[in-house]
Amino acid sequence: MGKYLTVEEVARFLGVHKKTVRKYIRQGKLSAVRSESDKRAYLIKDPIAKTMDVFTLKQVYLKLMQNEVRLLESKEEVDDFIRNFNIRNFKSEEFMCRCGCKRVLIANKLIVILQMLRDHLQKPVVITSAYRCPSWNKKVGGVSSSAHVFGLAVDIACVSSGDRYKIVRFLQSNGVERIGIAKNFIHFDIDEEKPKPVLFHYYYRKGKD
Repeated sequence: MGKYLTVEEVARFLGVHKKTVRKYIRQGKLSAVRSESDKRAYLIKDPIAKTMDVFTLKQVYLKLMQNEVRLLESKEEVDDFIRNFNIRNFKSEEFMCRCGCKRVLIANKLIVILQMLRDHLQKPVVITSAYRCPSWNKKVGGVSSSAHVFGLAVDIACVSSGDRYKIVRFLQSNGVERIGIAKNFIHFDIDEEKPKPVLFHYYYRKGKD
């Protein structure tokens, strides 16, 4: 029989509350059995908890978090999220408005998807636009209802047809239903107020999403 971890151990390694771990067990996202010594207690079993490796557990949690959207409203919140959940390849500064106001608003789900995409591609993912304050959004030609203004969108650099195919395929396979294609970047957002699923282009568009 493989290695088992208690709910408390998993919660401690992930930096989350025990209730969050139990919720994932009930939802079937974590595989668990009842303890023989205490039938009220769960033991998390293989393959999720086959080691005590913090990296492995946090990677699992990143995948679970794809469906849990929370807006991070400050540099400190983004820094905490990056530090606590093993976001290795992105910094809070990359999600700030490019006008210099230093404001940031970004959905945690977007950061998770970006790290997973980076791991999938095995090469850098360059963010060209994340949060935009209303004044900067207007200056760069964004529509007033742009998902960027609400912290729900990211643009990433892409000039290669091969990379474009890989990125779009990855995003779609991970539940992203709003993707925009431009000559030198790919836009994706998780704005529930906008039509989906859609795959649009910018070649003849007057305003940016």
